[in-house]
Amino acid sequence: MKRVGLITAAILTFFLSIFFMHSQKLHESVQLWEHYNIVYISSEYPEESVFDLLMENGSEGVVAKENSLFSVKNHMLPTLASYDNDGFTSESMRSFFFKDKSDTCFLFYVPEDSIETVINTLNKAKIPFGIDTSTQYPALCPILCFTAFLILMVINRVDFTKALSLLPLVAVSYAVPFYSVSASVCCFLFAFIIIDLYDGRKGAIRVLFRKAAVYIAIACGITAGVLSGVKAMLLCFAGLCSSCLILYLRSLVLKEIRENRQFIPVLIITAPWININKRYNIRTLATLVVFSITFLILSQVSGLLDVGPDTQDLLLPAPSGYTVSEGFTASAYADISASHSNERNPDLTDFLNEKWYAETAAYRKVNDVYKTAEAYEKIMLPSFTEDDEGRIIEKDKVVFSFDDAWISSITDEYNNSTGIEKLLVSENGFVETGYSSSGKYETSPFILPATFICLICFLILFAVYLIKRLKK
Repeated sequence: MKRVGLITAAILTFFLSIFFMHSQKLHESVQLWEHYNIVYISSEYPEESVFDLLMENGSEGVVAKENSLFSVKNHMLPTLASYDNDGFTSESMRSFFFKDKSDTCFLFYVPEDSIETVINTLNKAKIPFGIDTSTQYPALCPILCFTAFLILMVINRVDFTKALSLLPLVAVSYAVPFYSVSASVCCFLFAFIIIDLYDGRKGAIRVLFRKAAVYIAIACGITAGVLSGVKAMLLCFAGLCSSCLILYLRSLVLKEIRENRQFIPVLIITAPWININKRYNIRTLATLVVFSITFLILSQVSGLLDVGPDTQDLLLPAPSGYTVSEGFTASAYADISASHSNERNPDLTDFLNEKWYAETAAYRKVNDVYKTAEAYEKIMLPSFTEDDEGRIIEKDKVVFSFDDAWISSITDEYNNSTGIEKLLVSENGFVETGYSSSGKYETSPFILPATFICLICFLILFAVYLIKRLKK
């Protein structure tokens, strides 16, 4: 009865792991803005009608030209001159974000939780559209990883039930189709092959403690998983733990089977005397090196593959530079203002300047030319107050201050708006803007070093193996 329970637990663990990997799988794709997708539609279609269609079908939070083209007003000055600073007007600042560089498409910025609704609405209306992020799945990555798994299991004659127990680990390459993660899986498989060679033999633990190859392979596997991102790391950890748990349940079942037998076979050759060259050999190492080099090459080539011909020449507004300082502070504002070149595109600093221009207009001379606000700039007025001795004295009073508190209050206001300002604030920091191509796979900057670490691991082990063979 106990055996049935253990087998059932192993089967449930197996299927739950595979289901978890499928439900949480990642796509190696990128969107230009952190929390918004750009949906682009040919300018041949009426922009206002498309926007009304989206609103009628429950597409919430969409940022479009129709709900963004307005200028900041000051109710104290109904005749306030239109904002114009550094060549940017209220209209030109907003217009930049709603057309591609060639002016052939108009753009909508759709929150991540509304993108499915927008896609379904446009499909039903038979309106051609594109999205700035790819939805294709890089199937080559898990295919190569599963191929490496099968080759390694056959070469090393691994027990069939043990090989099945490793499938949740191998399924990580399906859930996280990054080449660095596939290399990480190969590292864990390599460690497993070494451990499996000594499994069930007397003195196995003592011998394995002295095997540097096991430590190197596991360390490189973990490092590659960590460098691939937080979610990738968690999925790698989940797959590894699931396989370890199934292997443990398998060992308990085998132990119970042995206890019920009258004759129990014992492995005669102990761990210290086993000839590792029989299975831990050049074929295993060569296989892993070949696949690691393949993963390394593909991790770079995949970033050059276009998703489709419709997006090859399309350039969309996108963040082009971030400040070292995080958040919306006066110092971060000063940093990005200092990095501005003469030829630049509008960003959040221009919208803050527009707001500052409107709020402080009543306290400036009518004929003064507006200048870009500086961090910690103050608008002061003389006031009269009574001192401790009862005398009336003049004292400057701060009416407005371009400081952290003011910037925070304005960004909070933007965050509750419907216009393009909400998109800029969603980046959680000041960003410069420019044009970027859409619809391309892009790998994490950590994927190259992660895959390279795995490759170095296998090359070192390969060199050690050859040196030992030459000495013999």
